[in-house]
Amino acid sequence: MTWGGVFTEAERGAYYEPFTEATGIKVAEVSPVSLAKIKAGVTNKTYDVDTSSLSSSEYFQAAGEGLLEPIDYTVVKKAGDVPPDVYEEYGVKANSISYQLVYNSDKFTQQGPQSWADFYDVAKFPGDRALWDSPIGNIEFALLADGMTPDQLYPLDDKKLDRAFKKLDEIKPHIKIWWQQGAQSQQLFQDGEVDLMMMWNGRATDLIRQGQPLTQVWNQAGLAVNRWIVPKGTPNAGKAMEFINAALDPQKQANFAETLGYGPSVPSAFNLLSPEEAALQPGSPLHGNVEFEIDGQWWGENLADVLPRWQNWLSQG
Repeated sequence: MTWGGVFTEAERGAYYEPFTEATGIKVAEVSPVSLAKIKAGVTNKTYDVDTSSLSSSEYFQAAGEGLLEPIDYTVVKKAGDVPPDVYEEYGVKANSISYQLVYNSDKFTQQGPQSWADFYDVAKFPGDRALWDSPIGNIEFALLADGMTPDQLYPLDDKKLDRAFKKLDEIKPHIKIWWQQGAQSQQLFQDGEVDLMMMWNGRATDLIRQGQPLTQVWNQAGLAVNRWIVPKGTPNAGKAMEFINAALDPQKQANFAETLGYGPSVPSAFNLLSPEEAALQPGSPLHGNVEFEIDGQWWGENLADVLPRWQNWLSQG
């Protein structure tokens, strides 16, 4: 199961086709990624999906609900130069996506916004704004804009949530569009509807490669780490484990990253990219220690409680 669009195209070239060529095992694409579909398959024992990448929050939710096979580390080989935390009980880290501030460099020809506090500063940085219609990331960015540091964010207790929503109240009147799909966020820049927004880095990189005048801000970018998983009980679990093992190959990860701009989970893959390409990747050593990892486990355990509050807040004027 894959996310669709340019994401699927990148996975097809980097992972699916080489795996089929090497093993003879055909990869059938199902999109978009749907945790509900995985849950239904496990519950009803009707397996349309044998492996998938899941977002960090969905991964922890699925693992907590007993929907995933333990990773078979006799098939998925652990490499000595890969950080141990890449290998988890029910998943293997696949790639990282950056939730980042992106702005139109033609609009801000001098110094553009460099932080979430700048994004919230509508007087210093005037322009049409957009944000993703999700509490994930926006809660953290509001707290950063309010003066917190990344190491102070988690856990997001009630006091911090109240503080975040209070800060979000300040920016809400200045948000022109709350986008819901990655393609929509790209279209907003292409049509000139907005000047700055929170965006998934791969979508921004795609536009930059097309010649769009955009600048990506890596400072205070939130890293969301996807995991490869196998639904519990699938009869093709063995083949799925083979696929995951193949997907950890540094060259394949570098090929995926170069195509899409989502960062490798295997550090040596960065060395296979040109400095220019490596600079476009989330988690790249070239960025220094300016990004932070979004706590997917916290969101996996708490999104169901926070989402209604978010939706209610967004619907009020």
